[in-house]
Amino acid sequence: MVSWFQSRYSTNLLFGFLVVAALLRFPQIYADPPAGDISRSGVFLADEGTNGYNSLQWILAGRWHTIDAFNPGVNTPIFMVYQFLWMKLFGVSLASVRYSGIFCGLLALVMLYFILSKSNKTAGLIALILGAVNFPLIIYNRLALNENLLLVCLLGLVLILLSFLQNPQHSKMVFAFWGVFFLGYLTKSLILFFIFPCLVMVM
Repeated sequence: MVSWFQSRYSTNLLFGFLVVAALLRFPQIYADPPAGDISRSGVFLADEGTNGYNSLQWILAGRWHTIDAFNPGVNTPIFMVYQFLWMKLFGVSLASVRYSGIFCGLLALVMLYFILSKSNKTAGLIALILGAVNFPLIIYNRLALNENLLLVCLLGLVLILLSFLQNPQHSKMVFAFWGVFFLGYLTKSLILFFIFPCLVMVM
């Protein structure tokens, strides 16, 4: 009875703070963050347009690769496809691609909760609450950046590693790990620098 109550209580809190996180991220999606809150140079706003160039060309012109132009889709094809699908489903707009970042941000919060809850549910809830209301994270999630998708891949690697440590006989986890790692690499090669921290996190 106690365990059922705790489980139900944790589920309600998880859902409640996800709603709070969503309410802090979705409104006024066309508004840019205050100058200097993330970058005084505005480089992240420039990255939104640069990273989304090929997916936009794919939608509007029927081809993603443009001759004599910068084609980020060559190095980040997974993110290009991800944004293409969002614009295909919700239309060509800044809101569509920014919603894709918010979706990744909310998914990352859920994954972080489950990672920490494997050892301590209270720690998982605290991390969820802090992540839901963290101002820099809110701003970052509201931008159409491939780092939002990269974070989901990284947390996915941690979840897979934890599952494998709990059940080493489950050999499919090894293939799942390298599959997610490859997707992360095609999202942004920066994932190479996070493999060691991921290993430390699960130990």
